[in-house]
Amino acid sequence: RLGIEAPKGVLLHGPPGTGKTLLAKAVATETNSNFLLINGPEIMCVGGDTKILTNPKAAVPAKSLFDHAEKNGRVEGEKIKVVTLKKPIKTYSINKKGNIVKGKITHAAKLKAPSYNVELSDGNSIITSHNQPFLVYENGSLVWKRLEELKEGTFVAKLKEVSLQGKSHSISFSAPGIVEKDGLCTLKSKNLSRANWVNLPKKTSSELMELLGLVMSDGHIDKREESVTFANNDPLLRMRFKRLAKRIFLINHAKEYLDGRVVIYSRVIAKYLHTLGIGIGKKESAIPAYMFSIPAEEIKAFVRGYFDGDGCVALTLYTTKDGKQGKYPTPKIFCKSKDFLKELQSLMQLRLGISTKLNPHKTPKGLMHELVVRGYEGRKKFLSIGSSSAKLKRLERITLNQKMKEFENIPTPARLVQKIKKDMAYKDYRNNDCYIYGRGKFTRYTLQKLFSLAEQHGIANPSLLQEFNLLNRKDLCWEEIKAIEFIGERELYDFTVDKDSFTTQNLLLLHNSKYYGQSEENLRKKFEEAEKNAPSIIFIDEIDAIAVKREESRGEVERRVVAQLLALMDGLKSRGKVVVIAATNIPNSLDPALRRPGRFDREIVIGVPQKEGRLNILKIHTRNMPLAADVVLEDLAEITYGFVGADLASLAKEAAMIVLRRILPDLKLKEQEPIPKEILEKLQIKQEDFKEALKVVRPSAMREVLVEVPTVKWDDIGGLVNVKQELQ
Repeated sequence: RLGIEAPKGVLLHGPPGTGKTLLAKAVATETNSNFLLINGPEIMCVGGDTKILTNPKAAVPAKSLFDHAEKNGRVEGEKIKVVTLKKPIKTYSINKKGNIVKGKITHAAKLKAPSYNVELSDGNSIITSHNQPFLVYENGSLVWKRLEELKEGTFVAKLKEVSLQGKSHSISFSAPGIVEKDGLCTLKSKNLSRANWVNLPKKTSSELMELLGLVMSDGHIDKREESVTFANNDPLLRMRFKRLAKRIFLINHAKEYLDGRVVIYSRVIAKYLHTLGIGIGKKESAIPAYMFSIPAEEIKAFVRGYFDGDGCVALTLYTTKDGKQGKYPTPKIFCKSKDFLKELQSLMQLRLGISTKLNPHKTPKGLMHELVVRGYEGRKKFLSIGSSSAKLKRLERITLNQKMKEFENIPTPARLVQKIKKDMAYKDYRNNDCYIYGRGKFTRYTLQKLFSLAEQHGIANPSLLQEFNLLNRKDLCWEEIKAIEFIGERELYDFTVDKDSFTTQNLLLLHNSKYYGQSEENLRKKFEEAEKNAPSIIFIDEIDAIAVKREESRGEVERRVVAQLLALMDGLKSRGKVVVIAATNIPNSLDPALRRPGRFDREIVIGVPQKEGRLNILKIHTRNMPLAADVVLEDLAEITYGFVGADLASLAKEAAMIVLRRILPDLKLKEQEPIPKEILEKLQIKQEDFKEALKVVRPSAMREVLVEVPTVKWDDIGGLVNVKQELQ
């Protein structure tokens, strides 16, 4: 009627904790509009300790990878640092066709974001953001789903095994004071004719890798790097160690002691083995990077040596359906270092196809960790590695036990289950109805069993065959999400790959955000989606993360995003049904072009609540709390100057925690009995509890300058007539 345009955009700004997102949602609800959230830049990321598997070498922590790139590459951005790698790093990836291929990491990003710890069924865990996509199975195909869409019990895909021929690692060894002659080495001395000359192989071999495994498990290099010790109670192993040392280094001077130690006194050999990955003194060894690219036979030899030194074959009791009992042998490997076993776990899975589970293991001397071989197929493959000790007899019992029911869980084959329920009579599948009705977990074994059943009854169509082949892939396996826990804001990292994903140390396939250039595309998609579903409200939370002043921004990324946002705001129809709401805590850092008419037409300051507002907020947060008679919320509202809504919520929670701590000694938590009524009646929050909580909870708004208009009037000030006149 007035002939003017409705505002296209509204900018909300105020201190943290004032509920800007809730206000935007409330507006969308009241106006019956679709609500589209853009939570800063669309970036998916993992924790700094998460190791990224590089191809074909070992895993590197995300933080280390970023820090190295930051030193050598080009850095852009401030809130979100984006680094262009000088030289791309190879990783394993899965492309759009679903094939495992080699990908290249070209960019790395670092930012702070809310984080979650995801625990998996293989004993590993990973820290990610809420929007980090995992690869899952859904309705006959592989799809990417964000963590916020997943729940406990969901199966996520990971690499199972890659075919890599591998070649022996060339060993480049040099140390000060070492002399070489006719292919043999010794320390430089006055009388070389009396020196101990040793052979130092130029390439890895199965024998060298087995010896390395023995020393890493039950041996060490002394602090001065003067000797190599192997200690074990098994005489067969001590003999094996001496024979390997003689063949590899061409020596006869390995000395055996009565306490079970075999010692090679040679500085040259000690320094040589240290370069191959053995720690000095008490320092834990690590799986060296070259092991991921050597031949499978050499990896088997290393695992055999380590298992002989620090492994066992546990006999696990099982009961068959007809009530018969038996024991099947399960190989286990032990180590104090969880990180070492994680590296060994990924090496065995990736190169040998042996699946394992990482467990804590309590011993009289303290906590250790164990790597347990999973499934009949895994045990058979481990048997092919063999043993040079008395453990071989127990290992050979694997062939006597035909426990064919494979451990390897997979997602539910939904198409197959629906087809069997629909087109087969109950009598034809009743022995497997625990799987059909969801009471039993699917494995590769049950998948094959039920698919064969479908084939026998003539209902196995091409759609079921596609599902069967996908879930039975040899290069992919599945792990179940056991728990998802919010752990607060953390520093997270993301990597741009030329394919769709990168791979972590525990072989999880994670989608990368392609941050470089992806933010503009995400913005365009959101605006297109809003116009299709109009009336809509687009809410951009923390807009300062992507729309800082262009003249002050050092990064090309931010400048491009601001330009894209300006173009999209200008492209909105004047009388359209799309409104953009943005929120920020630091409005003065935004690009001025966004704050002019035609873009963000209106600005609303959500200030810090005054006394009356604080009282209303306190009433809301304490309405379900058992307050004592001495609690006066008006007094609390008076003294909580500078508190925003989030602070007051935290104050109420902290006061309740103080009460819980007070009655905690009276609770018998180990007993499975209800809490007595008299103790529950003590759960009352007093005024002094709120005052104690005030010592812990601090006001957010007091971190910056804040002025609250006082209630003092001019008439309340006596005298000073001239001063008041000048001020007025």
